[in-house]
Amino acid sequence: MDTLPPIPIKKHRSFFRRLLVFFLVFIGLILLGLVVTAAFFQKQVTEKILSNLRKTLKTELQVRDHKLSLLSGFPDASLDLKGVRLGGAFGGNLLEAEQLSFRFELFSLFSDNILVKSVVVRDGALVLKTNKNGQQNYEISKDVTPAKTSKPAENNASIALQNADFQNIELIYENKQTNQAIRLEINQADFSGNFSAKKFNLVSHADFVFDFVESDSTRYLAGEKMNYTASFDVDLTQDLYNLQSVEANLGGNVFQVSGIVINKPDFTDFNLKMDSNEGDISMVFNLLPQKFHDYFSDFQSSGMYACSGTVKGRLSKTQTPTTTFGVRLRDGNVTSDKLQSPLRHAKLQAMFTARPDGLANFEITGFEGDFGGSPFRLDLKINNLDDPTVDLKTSGTLPLAAIWGLFDLPEISDGDGFLQIPSLEIHGKYADMISMNRIPFVTATGQMIFQNAELTYNKIPVQFQNGALRLAGNDVFAEKINLRLGESEIFLDAAARNLLPVLLADSLNSEQARLDFTGKMAARKLNVSELIKMFSIADTTKIASPQILDSMKIARTVEHESVTGKLNGIFEAKIDEYIFEKITGKNFSGKIAFDQNVLMLKGETETMGGKIAVEGEHKFDKQPSLQLRCAIQNIDLKTCFEQFDNFDLDFITAENLKGRLDARVAAWAFWNEKGEFLEDKTRALVDLTGKNGELGGVKMFEEFSTYIHLEDLKRVKFTQIQNFFEVSNRRLIIPTMFIQSNAVNMTVSGTHTFDGAIDYKIKVNAGQVLLNKMKKHDSGLDPLPVGGGVFNLFYVVNGTTDKFDYHRSKKTVKAEFERGESQKRGMASRLDYVFETAPKFPEIVSFLERPENNRERE
Repeated sequence: MDTLPPIPIKKHRSFFRRLLVFFLVFIGLILLGLVVTAAFFQKQVTEKILSNLRKTLKTELQVRDHKLSLLSGFPDASLDLKGVRLGGAFGGNLLEAEQLSFRFELFSLFSDNILVKSVVVRDGALVLKTNKNGQQNYEISKDVTPAKTSKPAENNASIALQNADFQNIELIYENKQTNQAIRLEINQADFSGNFSAKKFNLVSHADFVFDFVESDSTRYLAGEKMNYTASFDVDLTQDLYNLQSVEANLGGNVFQVSGIVINKPDFTDFNLKMDSNEGDISMVFNLLPQKFHDYFSDFQSSGMYACSGTVKGRLSKTQTPTTTFGVRLRDGNVTSDKLQSPLRHAKLQAMFTARPDGLANFEITGFEGDFGGSPFRLDLKINNLDDPTVDLKTSGTLPLAAIWGLFDLPEISDGDGFLQIPSLEIHGKYADMISMNRIPFVTATGQMIFQNAELTYNKIPVQFQNGALRLAGNDVFAEKINLRLGESEIFLDAAARNLLPVLLADSLNSEQARLDFTGKMAARKLNVSELIKMFSIADTTKIASPQILDSMKIARTVEHESVTGKLNGIFEAKIDEYIFEKITGKNFSGKIAFDQNVLMLKGETETMGGKIAVEGEHKFDKQPSLQLRCAIQNIDLKTCFEQFDNFDLDFITAENLKGRLDARVAAWAFWNEKGEFLEDKTRALVDLTGKNGELGGVKMFEEFSTYIHLEDLKRVKFTQIQNFFEVSNRRLIIPTMFIQSNAVNMTVSGTHTFDGAIDYKIKVNAGQVLLNKMKKHDSGLDPLPVGGGVFNLFYVVNGTTDKFDYHRSKKTVKAEFERGESQKRGMASRLDYVFETAPKFPEIVSFLERPENNRERE
């Protein structure tokens, strides 16, 4: 057998090794060449590109830094510009970008023309503006059409652009002519096509978020996400864009767009069609103004859904295309976090139409559904959105257990019962609805009936056990309403006028809307403490930071001022029993009135074993204030101290007191913008008369047991005491006052601060004290006679109620008594003036009784 010759393996291996080494060396030389080229020619290449770019621009182009790379995109080269600023046509920047990258053919570096193939813009902002004269800030290109010449063309940076990519760019568009603006955040957007050709196919993908779309100061699409994939046929010879395939997703609604757009210098022609079968009614809410869009942002639906729209016609300075957009829903369920159970079996048809003459209409027809078997229906037409005429019809039953979240208030946490609407119709111009003068031109009829309706507000149940609201033109009537607010039970009959202007008033109440009302209120029980707690912010914001809590309190104060500023009317009030903190009373009869930002109260009540007549005014300003005037008759001193928590005193409490009081009191209280009580600004004047009083068990008196029978000090009984007092700057001022008692007759003057600091001047009939000390204790506690004794002692007592010192000083005490008498006369004069010049309670005439309304009824 013949044997095969041996295979020269070594030679083959040697050949491949040499070939591999050759390629490695070749590639290394190429890489080295590229690095050397980039190092030596970076400045020249960069200057060449920037110089030619600047030749095409009317505005300044600034670059902080630059870098040429020949390796990263080989066989293409790239130029990265850092810190780019490109000026706009009339001031400001058109483009700001942290990075602007050009990609171009590597070997065009060595030719006269550098062919730029793509551009990438990262981390910046693109600002497009049109001013009132129609000038555009992006008109920055020079006319670079070359003149006919036999000379060779100068070096140029030719653009054979195939791709443009934007990443993390804020796009701002403002058009002063049309009063429109758009602001959005582009996460990523790319455009691909042969942009150097006259006819080409453009493919684009984008993902962005709308900050807002603004038209005539009304904002839309706030916070909505959108992405799309699009394919266009572009014909630059005719400025024609043929939308072959466009699929967009707006807020989860997917729709397809097709049609043609032709752009001319003075106008743009549209013939577009949009269809979608993948989405829900959130598409309708996406098109609403921001304040409504935010409210409905989480509303979704299931069921048979479809929407379609068209844009046909010409857009120019004098023309607008016809735009239609419609949504249909059948057999659907509508859900939202604001709905505690879905609206079932929902159907609706909504249509928006904008005509070439500028008139735009919106209509919802046949909106039906039910909450757990309770049906509801609504029809709404709004004609001419620029000057809207509203036609609203609704009826049905609303279970509050399902819809309490629609109130969108964090204080409301639950609901029960039903609000029945047999019918409600409102028709008229919106401009008339917000105007006090033109509201009579609005037609409004309807009724809402409460059927054990209940809402939980700040954890306190608010129950409308029965009653109804009836709407008749501009009048609304609250009829036989039985209202329970926690422990309080109120019966209300009232009438009001101008409800719509008040409800629709803007934040500044520029139309001066005012709710006129009159009514009668009766209460079996009124728990004022609980009502105040209901409207407390702190109860619902315990986790809020102090700064947030303060801002919320300020906002609540402003809100109160805004609401009360629209009120003008009067209630006759009768309250069988009431409670405020520990203060209890009964049989209040009086009037409560609002005169814009002032709440006025006038009435009489039985409390603390006596009677009080009270008048007061509370001003709901940014810094609220209260003024009260009280005439007090024969109240029990012990009960008074009990119900007022001993006025924060610890050395004399209700356990130490007996007796009766008559008094006149004028008091002024103030709060800051956060609703915090300003104790240092509180003022009061008091004219007090005490009768048959007794002090018992006051430990401070035991200091004087060396001079006075201890038994007398344990029970000090005094005759009638009359004096004036003043509270000012957290201090009680006591002018000169004579006290006649079984223990000692003395004259007192001094001050007592809210912090317990005391400064008293006391004159004691020492002779009488010594005589009394030598006698047996008088168990009858008969007062010592006025006068008697042969000499007096004068003491100055100062320190605190816990620790005080006293020393004798006749001169100091006498001087203080003289000043105290002057103070007393001043207090009496000022108190008389306050009561004599008190604001008269307004004679508010019910609007139902005014002559002009009588003529209307006739």
